Amino acid sequence: MQPVATEPPARSSAFGTRTGFKRPGGSVSAALKFAALRLFKPEQDARAIGSLHFAYWALLSRRRITQLLRASGQKAPTPVRSQLLFFSDFSGDWEVYLAGFNVVLLLVLDLVWGNATGWKNDMNLDQYLEYIREHQLLPPVYFQAYGDKATVYDVRCAIALSEELDEFVASAGHDFANFESAYADLLTNVGTRI
Repeated sequence: MQPVATEPPARSSAFGTRTGFKRPGGSVSAALKFAALRLFKPEQDARAIGSLHFAYWALLSRRRITQLLRASGQKAPTPVRSQLLFFSDFSGDWEVYLAGFNVVLLLVLDLVWGNATGWKNDMNLDQYLEYIREHQLLPPVYFQAYGDKATVYDVRCAIALSEELDEFVASAGHDFANFESAYADLLTNVGTRI
């Protein structure tokens, strides 16, 4: 099972990577590193990547790979090896998005992919982009729920506004005479918090 993509995904798209491990037992080391990541809580740093909608790493065990291959009518290769999967959804330019990861989360990348085949710690941006190109998987179909122009910030603002509007409508005490000023206050408050 080799990655199938050869070119970067389109703007505002999704992609993934699939990598093996440098040596047997790499998945055990990766599992320990995932546990360590829970202590670092990189989610807050990841939010600094303005084009990131979603990112997730997962371990695929030898047993699970064998089950998936058999379920699809394929024969499992011998030996079956664990793999590390990465899935992501982003807005904007692919290289700019990945550059954000390389700048903001370089230590996390080294920790997670450090045991993966072909990974070298402290890669520069060009090396990192080449690594991703060599291992990337592109989805056969992709649905853009927000269109290709909406940024992560736009989506967060829309969600926050929707929640505030729901709360505003549900709350009691808005009489008709004060509705306009209460509504203006709501919009001002939402705009200053996002």
